[in-house]
Amino acid sequence: MHAPAILLLCFFASSAYAGETIQPGFYSHEPANVGIRISGARSGELCTDASGSDNVCSIATKITVVGHETCVGTDGKPYPCTRYGYQYAYSGATPDTEIQCHATLNDGFRKREKDYAIEVGSDAGSIFHPSWMSYGPVDRRMMVTEVHDCSYSGARLATIEYIFTYEPSTSPVTQVRGGPDPNIDEPFIDELPPACNYLTHDLAVDWVRDDDVQNNTSADMHFPSLQSACNYSASHGADRNASILFKFPLYEMLDVEKLAPMQLLFHVTFLGGGNEPKDTLHDLGKISFVYDMEHDVTALLVVTGMQGPPDGAGRPTEFVASYSLRDPGRSYQDRLVLLLQEARENLDFWRTEYVLTAP
Repeated sequence: MHAPAILLLCFFASSAYAGETIQPGFYSHEPANVGIRISGARSGELCTDASGSDNVCSIATKITVVGHETCVGTDGKPYPCTRYGYQYAYSGATPDTEIQCHATLNDGFRKREKDYAIEVGSDAGSIFHPSWMSYGPVDRRMMVTEVHDCSYSGARLATIEYIFTYEPSTSPVTQVRGGPDPNIDEPFIDELPPACNYLTHDLAVDWVRDDDVQNNTSADMHFPSLQSACNYSASHGADRNASILFKFPLYEMLDVEKLAPMQLLFHVTFLGGGNEPKDTLHDLGKISFVYDMEHDVTALLVVTGMQGPPDGAGRPTEFVASYSLRDPGRSYQDRLVLLLQEARENLDFWRTEYVLTAP
């Protein structure tokens, strides 16, 4: 996929926290009338020292997620990751109380929030809060922000900020340039079929429910090595339209065997135009995702299980087919039935007639 994948981010300036900057990304608010004080604060990447203890070894606000370590997810599976966290010492606390924290993660498409509590067992001690971010391949630089806002006895205590960056992979590739990757056990398709060969005039009439549909597809919407799009709309008004889009995103972005669920969701939300999928289908292609969007739009993203040609950097790609229908006069389920029927027919055809088998 060569289209820019730049995310709109909610960056946080230190002035917004109105606290003392102990180190870049860690702000102490020194709450009045509660007694507790913190010192020796550090936040950034984690490492394990000679004694086997984990510590913040690289103080940083900006962290590049490289996946050189392995972390175990809630599903029990190992994932490549980068570990990070914060630590500090405290004094003047009331024993058997808690520090309350609220974490916000923003990847540009959606905001996720969670609350957690840290037990304070004595009047003085230390806090260590580790975490990890799963690695996932990208074709353009992407960023994610995470902010932890912590309070004690109702007063703001500290704010910790992280900015994660994902960089395009520079790993060497093994496939013959222009051909299939021998390490991927999938059929190979060397170029995208024209989308308008599938969203035909007759199919558009059926989907849009208008005998006089308009083809809005321009001549520059078919690039065999990049993407192919086709779009029809009703002749009167724009409340009913249909589209099909074929693309070649990076294979690693949709590798369901290796990606952590959160990372896969991140990618399919991006491919869905910033919309999080409503449902996941495991019986269509390698995997498929259904979107229930605003303005009576239903969309279907099919990861076909067919590898495409390597991109400009020699990295393998995956053939992805997207189908979309907007029609206020049809229910979500009725729109989905039409999209699924077309997607299954196309997938059967590609597997038997169009696709070359990878060696």
